[in-house]
Amino acid sequence: MGRVDRATAVAVTLLAITSIYFVIDNYVPLYPWNNLAEAGPQLASTLSMVIPYTVTAVVLLARWRWPAVFMAGYCWVLLALQIATWYPPYLFGTSADWYHAHGYDKTIKLLPRVDNHVVVVDAQHNVLQVLTLATAIAVTIATARLWRGHPPRWPVGWPPRP
Repeated sequence: MGRVDRATAVAVTLLAITSIYFVIDNYVPLYPWNNLAEAGPQLASTLSMVIPYTVTAVVLLARWRWPAVFMAGYCWVLLALQIATWYPPYLFGTSADWYHAHGYDKTIKLLPRVDNHVVVVDAQHNVLQVLTLATAIAVTIATARLWRGHPPRWPVGWPPRP
């Protein structure tokens, strides 16, 4: 693999930190930071971040350009999903049944309540969103640097030759 440039090192570090935070937040009861008693199963949610983040780290370290572009896009999709889940109910007062059902109404909040809206984004998700944003930015920068004057590196046997 050779020497790892600074952008890749930062991206891989943020991928690891965000993954570790997410696993801890999903499995270590830290009430009132999180409310795992009412949260329900966390495996699918955890794997939807940890597996792609691990793949992203491998792709960046291997310097595979096109897979890195795809994985950078996935990082942005994860952030968009978090924003779409939390901010419409927070800002516009849309449906919030899931908010009470998963116990988020009992967790620590950093943001102020908007009007009479039920949903307030909790601190555990504010931290996750900031980490996810920083990770997406870092992965995008590392991916862009892969394209600077170097031929692409692909996994052995890929792409298939006719």
